[in-house]
Amino acid sequence: MLNGKPEAYVPLSDAQTGLPVNAENIVVIFVPHIFADQFDAKTRSTTLT
Repeated sequence: MLNGKPEAYVPLSDAQTGLPVNAENIVVIFVPHIFADQFDAKTRSTTLT
């Protein structure tokens, strides 16, 4: 439910061919990272508190 209404989904189609968009393989990659500079680290630490 979204704002008290059931969610509605519509199939996506390619604008050029009109064919349905689909995916046979989906890959999700989670990568640990370290902030490259102090500005990024400060922004990250203030948004989490």
